[in-house]
Amino acid sequence: MKKYLKYALAFGIIKKAVILIFLFSNYSFGQAEWQYFEGNDPFDGKIKIVTAYGENSRAAEPPILMMKLQNDEFKIYFTNVADLDYSDDCEKMGIIYSYGNTKDIKRVPSIEPFSYGKNVAISVKSIFDIELFLAFLEDLKKHSKLYFRVNCDGNRENQFELSLKGSTKALDQIGIEKVLRKKLDEYNKP
Repeated sequence: MKKYLKYALAFGIIKKAVILIFLFSNYSFGQAEWQYFEGNDPFDGKIKIVTAYGENSRAAEPPILMMKLQNDEFKIYFTNVADLDYSDDCEKMGIIYSYGNTKDIKRVPSIEPFSYGKNVAISVKSIFDIELFLAFLEDLKKHSKLYFRVNCDGNRENQFELSLKGSTKALDQIGIEKVLRKKLDEYNKP
């Protein structure tokens, strides 16, 4: 009887440990990964979307980076980047980013705030914007974490970070580099 009790007790402890490890791994690693989604819209056709959730934000909701491909047009958004409301004025909003190196801080070009400055669209229409965004994509593949700071009229409004785990795979699935390089080639044609 003692022998069976010992095995039952050992099995119960192992079972609980396996469950805890499974839950911990899903919670700690599943939250920060980049996600790829694909679907069909009855009006707009095929849509591909990549999302990544920010961490350690000061805003009430977690920031989300979203890249959307539809009809060979890309739209890039940050949602919940600032904790502003309709009464807050933000004449000049800017976003800077770094990979953890204080000597290599870069600016996100051509942003268009909307929804009272809580959300930002990033433009990739000009040749300059496309070249900068392609360099940004190359940098994503070399690092493991990305830090952002949102400034409003020169004051820090929010700061957050993105894990880059799964970013290369998600970006390859959406095909962002291929479309942007094609646009760059069209600009460079004589």
